[in-house]
Amino acid sequence: MDDLTMSDDPFDDDSDKTLLRPRPSHPQPSISASALPIPEQLFGGVNPIEQAASRLLSILVTIKNASSHPAPNQLKEQISSEMEAFRTRAKKVVGDPKELTIASYVLCTALDEAALNTPWGHKSDWAKNSLLSSFHREVRGGERFFEILKRLGAEPEKNLNLLELMYVCLSLGYEGTYKITKNGQATLQKIRNWLFEILRAHGRASPSSLSVNWEGSNIQDSSLPRMAAIWVALAAALAFLALAFFTLQIKLGEGTGETVRSFYSIHAPALKVRTPPSFVPAAETGPTYSDLLSVQIATGDVSVVEFGNMALVRLVGDNLFQSGKANVDERAIPFILDIAQAVNQHSGPIVIRGHTDNIPIRRPEFPSNLDLSEARAQSVLNILRSANVDNDRLSAEGAGDLEPLNDNSTRELRSRNRRVELSAYY
Repeated sequence: MDDLTMSDDPFDDDSDKTLLRPRPSHPQPSISASALPIPEQLFGGVNPIEQAASRLLSILVTIKNASSHPAPNQLKEQISSEMEAFRTRAKKVVGDPKELTIASYVLCTALDEAALNTPWGHKSDWAKNSLLSSFHREVRGGERFFEILKRLGAEPEKNLNLLELMYVCLSLGYEGTYKITKNGQATLQKIRNWLFEILRAHGRASPSSLSVNWEGSNIQDSSLPRMAAIWVALAAALAFLALAFFTLQIKLGEGTGETVRSFYSIHAPALKVRTPPSFVPAAETGPTYSDLLSVQIATGDVSVVEFGNMALVRLVGDNLFQSGKANVDERAIPFILDIAQAVNQHSGPIVIRGHTDNIPIRRPEFPSNLDLSEARAQSVLNILRSANVDNDRLSAEGAGDLEPLNDNSTRELRSRNRRVELSAYY
């Protein structure tokens, strides 16, 4: 098979391609739970982000293979706590807040998909209050995952850790929107191969060590990349043990009120969920953004929604930019400077995200709405930076027309979708 290059678009559906599936060269031996102890961090050691996310990746495997669960909502709360713990750990090793945000997004959508694909998750309230909606206020992870992957893959040398994390999620079964599209599995295989070639070209395809002393059988004549085979084999071993723990815990407490408590108090080491220190509510850390921007809220220049440790500050695009332009209108600069003063009252990261309506744009400087939205976010960032907001706190990204607040059926509704949002962490 020829190597994939960046000129090959793996995201294009191609029904003429033949999908090669790996086949074991011999039957696999059964795995004894007592013969394979699981260390504290099964998935640690490949890159700093994956190491910080090791428990979440372990939980991901367990969810996918759990046929039942007595308390899905309680499980989601525990995973939410572990997600907060991951973000705390990752901040120590990830210098770019944007990189941390993307990693969190990827893990949330992968965990949500795994849970919602189970019988117990599908019947629970998980979909109404998913991890992705809780942490990122989104419900379109199945599409957005691949938009992000394609964008990161265009500059792989800057995004290797994130690309590797996304490769692991794909290898562990993440399908996103391709689960229900025609030729979705063939397209997923192309994407995995494309991503593997990127990682191999940058020296990331053959990790020198993993966090367990384990050596699998050689897989020959297989289209599955070597790194994927290692991850999937490890995942299968963990899944077997995790299911054994699930079954044992349920039987020990079956029929009593102690079932749920014992179920969550006994875990395999790799699945242990440590609750991090609780976030201090924003009101206790100083004035909220709602307080600091009360005048701008009253005049309709901005809106603010508080989310505990973060505020979503929304600026309507029609008040910011001329049509098809990325430079901030001079009339809007004063209230952006007011936002800068509010931002300087706190010290958390600020993620600036641009949005457009669905009217196509084709200009040399902005080939797509995604490019225009990112340029607009960068323009707002530049004004904040000029007002002495620490540049290390700031990051800008564009969502194009992928995350509308409303449908785009009327001019008024389209105007509401054209906006810039600041995720301002306390």
